[in-house]
Amino acid sequence: MNMRAAPSFGLFGSELITYIGEVAMLAALLESKLADISMGLGPKSQREYAGEFGSKSSAFIKERLKSYREQPSEMRESRRILEFVNDAAEVLRRRNDVVHRVWLPVESSGIYRGHKAKLRKGKGAVNWTDWGEKGGYTDKQFDKLVAELEDLILRARDIVPVAGALGADKRVARSERSRLLRVVARWKRF
Repeated sequence: MNMRAAPSFGLFGSELITYIGEVAMLAALLESKLADISMGLGPKSQREYAGEFGSKSSAFIKERLKSYREQPSEMRESRRILEFVNDAAEVLRRRNDVVHRVWLPVESSGIYRGHKAKLRKGKGAVNWTDWGEKGGYTDKQFDKLVAELEDLILRARDIVPVAGALGADKRVARSERSRLLRVVARWKRF
């Protein structure tokens, strides 16, 4: 195992550093896909979406999907997008557990332990939680998280265009409705 020293803390295996980096990079790509879905569904410009990644995108998508309940096809596609967003939110929560953890020096090959500070509600006290009451986080668990992130990124290939089509249908419908209202208003003048 290739080891790296952390100042005043101990040795970390390059495998752990690789896992954390992989999780962080894939999660950033997944958040980018969520932003693409938001842009497809929403009336905002790309500039307005800048910086609205992760939970902000998920919340916006869920809110926008409420308006897609008129046609059976809209409802079907809306459910498909919502399922994707819920799956992504769960995996991104687990990403946070990996990325925001204080990892401890490697004790044995393939088992990693870390702590995360949690603020106890109402008490103002910090509680350090141990990850891995069952013996730590393993290579297999990291591999599973990486595979889930990769799977969601691949699923996004199908979901992003669906969101764009749903959003385009609403935008066309609105603009068509506006055009018809203008025509009716002109006829009323005569």
